[in-house]
Amino acid sequence: MADRATGFGNCDGLIETFPARENGVTRTAEGFACANKMRNLKNVINAAGSVVDNLTHVGFLIAQKFCLSYPNGIFCTIKAGVRARIALWGVSASAGLVKVCVLEILRLLYSAWKHRKNARHRVNQDLSMKVLLVLVLFAVNSAAFSEDAALSPPATSKVVLHVLGVAQDAGYPQVNCYEPRCLPVWAQPELGSGASMLALVIDGRRFHLFDAAPTLPRQLYQFWTETGLTLGDLDGVWLTHAHMGHYAGLLHFGKEAANTRAVPVHAMPRMMAFLARNGPWSQLVSTQNIAVRPLTANTPVVIGAAKITPWLVPHRDEFSETVGYLIEGPNKRAVYLPDIDKWQKWDQDLATVLKTVDVALLDATFFSGDELPGRDIALIPHPTVLESIALLKQLPRPVRSRVVFTHMNHTNPLLDPGSKATQSVLALGFKIARIGDRFDL
Repeated sequence: MADRATGFGNCDGLIETFPARENGVTRTAEGFACANKMRNLKNVINAAGSVVDNLTHVGFLIAQKFCLSYPNGIFCTIKAGVRARIALWGVSASAGLVKVCVLEILRLLYSAWKHRKNARHRVNQDLSMKVLLVLVLFAVNSAAFSEDAALSPPATSKVVLHVLGVAQDAGYPQVNCYEPRCLPVWAQPELGSGASMLALVIDGRRFHLFDAAPTLPRQLYQFWTETGLTLGDLDGVWLTHAHMGHYAGLLHFGKEAANTRAVPVHAMPRMMAFLARNGPWSQLVSTQNIAVRPLTANTPVVIGAAKITPWLVPHRDEFSETVGYLIEGPNKRAVYLPDIDKWQKWDQDLATVLKTVDVALLDATFFSGDELPGRDIALIPHPTVLESIALLKQLPRPVRSRVVFTHMNHTNPLLDPGSKATQSVLALGFKIARIGDRFDL
């Protein structure tokens, strides 16, 4: 954070962004401080900045999170602001605002004392304006406090896994599909899904992505509506392999789009070489939009309160290895394994793995082997859902319930919550991933 928190005493760069947004923010009470009291906000930032070196980057966080990240004003909406769970001095956004208010009050008192003789009238006038600003801050804080308590996860749950997509690489619906199963989804895109992708949120403030789907922008928008987190809060991407639905979304990190700065992208050796040697991915590396980090099979990587371990799995490895991930939080363990040729080819026993984890997001590309008339399904091997069920049906129901099917081809009837196939799978105790699902780890 320190490298981004430059110039607390000189907030001109931040302030200059306000006029372009002024018309929008003046129409909301939440935008009062940005639109009508820019000078006051700058003073708040400067006041916080005077002690920030020994605390946390308060001034920068206020400006960045509340003024720049949201189009509707300094606090966007109370709900979005609280859900963002911005950390100030290691606490929540609401408590952070209280501390900012205290700083401002102290600064006002000092200003009044300093100018008590020669500028009493001006200071009193300025004081009344700033008291109004402080009241606005406290009002927002008071409203946020109760919702912050309601939205906060339990104190023991610091790691949460979010489902951002459940479809096979090409999404749902797929290009050129104008059959009855696809037409309603073209008309109502919210019924569809981007490719399989997860987000791991740590302490409500930072997150990691597992895979980068081609429809990354839309999936991150949905994620933002749920959490308030943006690309600026992204700490890393963990790639499974080099098939289109799992890494093509990295294009949005380039200078034509987000122009990110050195986002860590974790990959196995062949995947690293593929990115470095083939355009346009190589440009992301050379311009440092991404920073590729090496992974070693079965070697865990600790990230805050979580631990991630790549597991090699057999798949069509034309350009790279294929891995699944064991994702461990403080309390629970999850497996993300969206692509594999067949369970019998894996060097681990799936039933045994299920007994050691709490959630297993597994390859469900095809429901059965007859979904692609005219194509040889043996050339695109995956365990069908029916095969997986046959392999696992003898397990106790509590163990079967750990299975969450994902990565579904647009032909897979499990994409339809009302289908007979969906009902039969659920009746057996298995689960089916849906966008918005969350798993506390």
